[in-house]
Amino acid sequence: WRDTKDLRAFARKFSSKNGEDGIIAEICRSLGIKTGYLVEFGAGDGIECNCSHLAVDKNWPGLMIEIGDNEFRALKAHYANAPHVQAVHASVTPENIEEIFAAANAPADFDLLSIDIDGYDYWVWKAIEKWKPKIVVIEYSAAVPPPRLWVLKRDPEWKAWDGSTDQGASLASLAKLGREKGYELVATDPVGVNAFFVLKELVAYDKFTDPATVLFYSPPSY
Repeated sequence: WRDTKDLRAFARKFSSKNGEDGIIAEICRSLGIKTGYLVEFGAGDGIECNCSHLAVDKNWPGLMIEIGDNEFRALKAHYANAPHVQAVHASVTPENIEEIFAAANAPADFDLLSIDIDGYDYWVWKAIEKWKPKIVVIEYSAAVPPPRLWVLKRDPEWKAWDGSTDQGASLASLAKLGREKGYELVATDPVGVNAFFVLKELVAYDKFTDPATVLFYSPPSY
């Protein structure tokens, strides 16, 4: 993985579940980001999540959003002594996400967005238009392998993830959406939970592997 600049080689866990900390750190190193503004929704208790290491250990300012009552109380308590982190109790939807950003005065070009709501992740990212984070971390349904396109349909009767694979979107669908929004897929974590995107204008292939070479390369068999 290191030889091909595959970012899975850098997976390392500080406060994340699947090694996302190390991958995020390497992406930030490659982009020259030492301190930035973060937003995470579906942050849970704020202890084990994608942005906790940056917020607690690196003092990144930002916004943590959680819908669950118990989880939010724990989130609020965890960041009680961290005035640089705003904890917001809210249900994130495609209809209100930009209102939440505006109310929190989130910078238009903030550095890291982590989306983990086990459902309408695809639709929420699609709805974000006025904000352009440099890095986007978003869960995908690894049960639906490339090249299959699949997205959880928007349904007014849908309430919450039931633990099945019927959530989010396939990696191929997120990659397609990312390209439409001006992002390149640069990595997934080794467990098959999160995908990592970077604004296309910031992606240079001396820093990130070109996914096309990985997909189309055939080893010598002559």
